[in-house]
Amino acid sequence: MWRENPGGFLVRSQLLFSSLVASTFLVGCTPSAPQNSLNTLEATGIIGGEEVAAVDKLPNSIVAVYDSVEGQLCTGTLINKNVVLTAAHCVGQEINKMYVFFGKNLQVDGVYVRIDKAEISPYWNASTDKDMGDLALLHFQGPLPASFKPATMLPTNMADVLQNGTNVVVAGYGVTDAEIQQAPSALRKTKVTIADAKFADSEITIDQSNGKGVCHGDSGGPAFIDIDGTYYLWGITSRGVNDTSRTCKTTAALTSIPYYRSWINRMNAKLSSSLINFIWRSQAQ
Repeated sequence: MWRENPGGFLVRSQLLFSSLVASTFLVGCTPSAPQNSLNTLEATGIIGGEEVAAVDKLPNSIVAVYDSVEGQLCTGTLINKNVVLTAAHCVGQEINKMYVFFGKNLQVDGVYVRIDKAEISPYWNASTDKDMGDLALLHFQGPLPASFKPATMLPTNMADVLQNGTNVVVAGYGVTDAEIQQAPSALRKTKVTIADAKFADSEITIDQSNGKGVCHGDSGGPAFIDIDGTYYLWGITSRGVNDTSRTCKTTAALTSIPYYRSWINRMNAKLSSSLINFIWRSQAQ
């Protein structure tokens, strides 16, 4: 069963967490963490896109974010070796029951770690139509898989490259068809164009009318822009706009990273601080 949260593109599967019970593909997890990869899922994500190849132009920084209490799956992006940027509406009530999954295909090579801390945007407001402030940072303990590395965020002084009609790339683990609503498992990407670069002060919309774009499960996932061969992270998938039928074929709103860059930098430094982590571990004992 799937559910779309009013705040964005969430995907829910009652079978998802029950499949995390018996594998040894763990990275830095405690004995009480789920012990299996997502081996019961049968589909992929991003509508009208293609699977991200093992060797791909996109940076290997995209992860899945799973809330085991709500059974909700989102997408996120590494911005530091232990910090993931995602949507605020993806963060559950019990942080220590959330997990970050690494892998192009979660059935085949997915490994995961437990989230231990989160910083939710103080600007987050799901009751407004625009400028929701839908972003959050998640921290996890343990080593980063060798092939993964943080994404390069678009500098604030380069934000003017984001104009109406500009080609960008979105990615995520969401469903490939909003009507069929199969469970996701593989990371997918697709190219879309910016519909309204001035949709709101802190949000930009992308055009999905041609059947390509983000959908349920892609919440929190990245939007990149290719500048001279470098993929810069500029957006976070938030929600559909004017999508009353929930087909994911109208427009979608993305949170602007350049707009919130100052807050992101502060929270990134806070979560990455060795002193803060030492205090947190001491209190947890």
